[in-house]
Amino acid sequence: MNGLSASDPSHRDGLSIAVEPWGDGELSRRREALQRLSRLVDKMPLEQVAALLATRRNNFLGTERAAVIAPVADPVSSPATLNPHGELIETAARAAGLHTARVASETLRASHVGTVGLRIDLPGQPMFYHRQSFYFATAEGGLGQFLNGGITPVLGLKHQGKERVHSVGGPTPPGALFHRKQIGAALAYAATLQGEVCIKPNASANGHRVYPRLRTAEDIVEALIANAAVYEDIVVEESFGGEAWRFFYVKPDIIGIKVGRAASVIGDGENSLHQLIASENSARAARSGHAASKRLPGGIIRDMMLRRQNVGLDTVIPRGRRIFLSPCSNGSQGAESLALPDLLHPTYSAWMLEIFRAMPELHVGAADVLIQQPLQPDRSAFQVIEINIAPSLLAFHYPGTGPVQDVAGAIVAMLQRLASKGA
Repeated sequence: MNGLSASDPSHRDGLSIAVEPWGDGELSRRREALQRLSRLVDKMPLEQVAALLATRRNNFLGTERAAVIAPVADPVSSPATLNPHGELIETAARAAGLHTARVASETLRASHVGTVGLRIDLPGQPMFYHRQSFYFATAEGGLGQFLNGGITPVLGLKHQGKERVHSVGGPTPPGALFHRKQIGAALAYAATLQGEVCIKPNASANGHRVYPRLRTAEDIVEALIANAAVYEDIVVEESFGGEAWRFFYVKPDIIGIKVGRAASVIGDGENSLHQLIASENSARAARSGHAASKRLPGGIIRDMMLRRQNVGLDTVIPRGRRIFLSPCSNGSQGAESLALPDLLHPTYSAWMLEIFRAMPELHVGAADVLIQQPLQPDRSAFQVIEINIAPSLLAFHYPGTGPVQDVAGAIVAMLQRLASKGA
């Protein structure tokens, strides 16, 4: 027995968003609409494309359109404060008997002002942990090479990273890369895809402007505009349904496994969706510590999900019905993290370990994987979306459900082994 029956089956509720059957002619109508739009927008400025979309969707709020187009700055740590990931590594290093020191980021790299890095004094080879990545220290005490070596710039880009995973035998969704000025070409490519579509930046973190599970031509155009307003390069790919699992790798083994439940609320038969969201946000705000979940998402990603579920903010949701507010599994997008590896057949971990080990430069990384048959091994039923080379540690140390998985301790132990080999 592998312990699968030991888990409460209710934990599986809401782990995946069902793929609705396509209606008669729905895909062909989408394809035709995207082809027409691709010919129209090829030479239009971005603002004109946005205006064109706004006229096609008469229920769109102008204030939200402004929010879509406006660039959003990446969050940074407070001055002189080590971020929570760094605190976990610091605690693990000190528990292992290593000396550590907090270092102002601008002393490591002039452009990194206002954050704090962590120096770990390993025997013969100090390391830095900075912005969730590990670096070897130079003789002068600055940032040297990435711990993950030459694979870092490859896996740091979503499309190129996916190609690398595919080259070592990992299943990945078909997709293509486009510059922000190639909206027409991106639409033409999206028209060739046979299922739901994902639009996302080629280089971003925390699920920022990632829009999976798109079904309509309008939603695809809207997601492209939102990305082109901020990012240079955009990925268009098929969106694979299933449960969103993350495998945390610390060479040579997988140390943590979790599954994400996308942001959602459950109806009580009395309150409107707006009231349910407000109540859940209040409950989340009252929680303290790193285990506290982010606020539920709003904006166009929520609007897309509500449209496909045929509900609005004023709808009273029947008791027990779960309404998804986002298709994303990122904690930064309001998702819950469940550390329940018993809900997954161990064969998937074995397959992922083969993929990780096929990239010998990779020392620390986390793979985001969509799995359609989690209790039944099926290589055609899972796809690797990306391998993150600067992964979050928090969901493994502060899961919403399930035990702590000490990935920080495993990382420090791996660094010690690495240092002892070089001594």
